[in-house]
Amino acid sequence: MGYRAAGALAAMLCCRAIDLVFTASGSRVYDEHSLSHAFRDVHTGRTHITQNWEFNAITYGLIALRLESDNPLLKVGSPIL
Repeated sequence: MGYRAAGALAAMLCCRAIDLVFTASGSRVYDEHSLSHAFRDVHTGRTHITQNWEFNAITYGLIALRLESDNPLLKVGSPIL
């Protein structure tokens, strides 16, 4: 698996884990609690295009099948490359 797809998968799994912990904590979590900060940080980080599982998994699959990818991050001159 490519590093972009692996990173996006890790971000998705972290989101699932923090969601489970956050839900299980019930009313003990409030705005100032460190778990609340972790919840917001993980979910905010996952919204970045480089951490989007669906987008990166499709790109990885297309490249693995030697098909053209429409991923703008892989184009020559992309600010991310």
